[in-house]
Amino acid sequence: MQAKAREVKPVNMAAYGCGDLFAGITGTTLGIWVFYFYTTVVGLSPIEAGSILAVARFWDGITDPTMGYITDNTRSRFGRRRIYFLIGIPLTLSFGLIWIDGFGYAYYLVTYLAFNTVFTLVQVPYETLAAEMTNNFQVRCKMTGVRMIFAQSGALIASWLPAFILQQYESEAAAFVVVGATLAILCTLPWLFVYFGTWEKQDLPERNPTPFLKEMSKLFSEMFSTFRLKIFRIHLCMYVGAFVALDVFNASFVHYLTFVLEFDKQLAGYIITLLAVMQFAGTPVYAYLCMKFGNSRTYRIAVTVAMLGVVLWTACSFFSVPLALAFVAAFVLGASRGGIYLVPWNIYNFIPDVDEALTRERREGIYAGVMTLTRKVTQAFSILLVGVVLEYSGFVSGADTQSASAIAGLQVALLGGTALFLVFGFVSSFRFGLDRQNHAALVEEVERLKAGGDLADAHSEAKSIIESLTGWKHEQTWGNNTVSHASRVGA
Repeated sequence: MQAKAREVKPVNMAAYGCGDLFAGITGTTLGIWVFYFYTTVVGLSPIEAGSILAVARFWDGITDPTMGYITDNTRSRFGRRRIYFLIGIPLTLSFGLIWIDGFGYAYYLVTYLAFNTVFTLVQVPYETLAAEMTNNFQVRCKMTGVRMIFAQSGALIASWLPAFILQQYESEAAAFVVVGATLAILCTLPWLFVYFGTWEKQDLPERNPTPFLKEMSKLFSEMFSTFRLKIFRIHLCMYVGAFVALDVFNASFVHYLTFVLEFDKQLAGYIITLLAVMQFAGTPVYAYLCMKFGNSRTYRIAVTVAMLGVVLWTACSFFSVPLALAFVAAFVLGASRGGIYLVPWNIYNFIPDVDEALTRERREGIYAGVMTLTRKVTQAFSILLVGVVLEYSGFVSGADTQSASAIAGLQVALLGGTALFLVFGFVSSFRFGLDRQNHAALVEEVERLKAGGDLADAHSEAKSIIESLTGWKHEQTWGNNTVSHASRVGA
């Protein structure tokens, strides 16, 4: 007899959602402050600082799929997923080691890699919990919404708290030690609630694991196969355009406020906090716009607002007293960020439906892995790009002031780099053809095929839609290809 499914109560949703405080806090802190810390406090060159993040992303390309393999094959009385939250509780304190001054390049490379490994240790199994706890579509959507609230709350904390602590100390080095220790403790606490407030599927069959190297070869092959889906390639262009634009902005923003606009740390903290508040407030607005106007139109609205923000920040460079304009620019750009972060992940929820029409399989996990890894790689690329621009513009690490060429380099990085990638994403969005009507037609056709319908009997409109979304001829869809591993094995 099948066991009765447990009810996911609000307290369980909150316990699940609070786990994303960890990603919200650490991701925002690293995105905004680590490049500034490495170049201004520690004294690393911009290229050295950027290279640390680049190396870490290559490391993630190994550890992310490896952790997926490990957690799938784990069997213990503490669960196969949740046991890693218990292991990770003390290890998340490694976040504080990143922010200690007085060491060389090797120390900062090792501590950054160590923390990224810990991040993978807890985040990969965390991503599976919604599917483990319930099969109900609406409940999963609610859980995702709760999780997003916690993630945005973490981003808000990480935007305000470091700036506030920096105001309390004359020594930035001492302040960053306190920042690292405080945030490390905040990152540790949620995992207790996640462990005790969530659960996993029971009575799992014993596994005879595939040999590790063979499993990794299969996994990487599956990950690369996602790029053979047309709509996913377009989606990634939108994703990369939006996220790289904001990563470039974040990586150079503190330097821009400090050296170009010559704001003190307290004022810079207020502006960074305003950005986070507007991002938090804008998220439900863009969620409503997605339901009303669709994803691609909402994406273009968000990008247009962001471009207006970039124009305002550009204007700030040419006014002798840009304070009021700076707050307006922060308000406008912050208002766009909720949509820029939300829409690509909302689109992701529909990509596996198109993939199913192509492969006959449900491959949500593979697409989630590619999205996560793409996110990490693009963030590293963004910061490395900023580092290269600053290095060759004459930026001097640790200096209180910068040369005219370095100031120009900061302006090029923050304003030019952000605008360039926003335009790239904006243009790409016009090729995105998955709207509500097309998706409904796609799902209807897939259900017909699942019920035993013949591929050749598809309505002409359904054929056209599926071909436009998959990028394949209709007779090559529904598993009549070698895209997925299962298709290749069966071919």
